[in-house]
Amino acid sequence: MKASQHSIELDFEERIRGSRGPVLAYFWATWCGPCKLMSAVLTEVTRDLVGVDAVWIDVDVAPNLVKLYDVQNVPTLILFKDAVAVDRRVGALSKRQFSGFVAPHLRALGGQVVTRLP
Repeated sequence: MKASQHSIELDFEERIRGSRGPVLAYFWATWCGPCKLMSAVLTEVTRDLVGVDAVWIDVDVAPNLVKLYDVQNVPTLILFKDAVAVDRRVGALSKRQFSGFVAPHLRALGGQVVTRLP
């Protein structure tokens, strides 16, 4: 059974408020070509993130979150610390670009990213 829009939005809000570490929100869509590339990168690199909660948000299923966080294009990555959006990237990122995006925030919190680059 598919979760309702309301329950998805409540779950997301609870996750960013209840997380002890950073939360990475990935706004994507099934019809988005660059999202397919970004999804492949995230699937691989999120296994290597230590202390980060990654949340995938389908923009067609959670339009209120899209509006609340001013997501105008997909893919969009928003990094939250203490329930506050602290950084964002729009567009597909390579593994190296993704690591450069999250690493400074993780170091500031004592976390780490271990990205296996070719």
